[in-house]
Amino acid sequence: MHRLLLSILLVSALAGASTSTAAAGLDDKAGATRTGVRILGTDVDPDTRKDIIQLDLEQNDANSIGDSEGMIDRMLADDTLWVGGTGRIVTKPQILAVTRSNFLKNPTRTKKDAAPHDDFGVRRFGDVIVQHGRSNTINPDGSRGQARRYLIVLQKQRGQWWVIGREVIPIDYTSQPDSAEVLALEAQAKPSPTSRIFLGKDVEPEVQKEILRLSAAQNDAAATGDSDNVTRDRLFADDIVWVSSTGHVQTKDEFLAGVRANFQKDPNRRATSTINKHDDFTMRRYGDTIIQLGRSTTINADKSEGPRRRYMNVFMNRGGEWWFVAHGATPIR
Repeated sequence: MHRLLLSILLVSALAGASTSTAAAGLDDKAGATRTGVRILGTDVDPDTRKDIIQLDLEQNDANSIGDSEGMIDRMLADDTLWVGGTGRIVTKPQILAVTRSNFLKNPTRTKKDAAPHDDFGVRRFGDVIVQHGRSNTINPDGSRGQARRYLIVLQKQRGQWWVIGREVIPIDYTSQPDSAEVLALEAQAKPSPTSRIFLGKDVEPEVQKEILRLSAAQNDAAATGDSDNVTRDRLFADDIVWVSSTGHVQTKDEFLAGVRANFQKDPNRRATSTINKHDDFTMRRYGDTIIQLGRSTTINADKSEGPRRRYMNVFMNRGGEWWFVAHGATPIR
């Protein structure tokens, strides 16, 4: 009798262990093949969060003193994808050239003159971290002026964190176009002849096609109010970091609510072909992460072109599928 009871208990325990293991296996896939909750990111541990924010602040300090200590130079790879506050793609040499030129105009600036950064958000997706924050302009009278939201993608390689993607988005204001002086400086900027670091690689043709398909599906869903299409095709992680073209951070639910509201204003957008046009793509792969840059152009009812935006999409591969985990868009000036 005791042996029979022990056998029953052992079988039950093994069955329970198998069930737990199977459930853990599903959780490891983080919903890549499930229709329920799809949380693909994780909170960042306190020490790493502190390091990421410290890097942000050090980069900001370096910007105020013309990167004379080489901090920005050490943080950026030569294939970092960077969208400035006017919606233009800029390279590492161009960023450094403009930073140094700005400092020479006012060489008395110190780190204390750096624009304050605050309102941070940090989320880990696989081997990258997505961070966003707010940069605040200080007026001559000491009050806060216009602010910008920035979205940063970081990856740890070679023993340090690198910025592999960054987008700057004015918050509720229209930026001025870059001056002729800035454009001339950028045109003359040259990469370092001795020290060049490339952390990413070209995206394989078949993967490029898939990323473009997902991007097009998201654009079509947003334009037609078919918010279920976003869910049905499992495009977005539930914890996606979405920054609108006005510089506001939105949750997935907030974004989808906006999709539905915009569709109600113009339910014939598909029939009138007023879906945004997407083109001018750039992609770079960093392990299981792809950063895609593109241009979105509003198509008006009369088929003329309206405002344009430069966007950055961040995709993460999980369970063999690519997911949107972050997005930012900057109006092009």
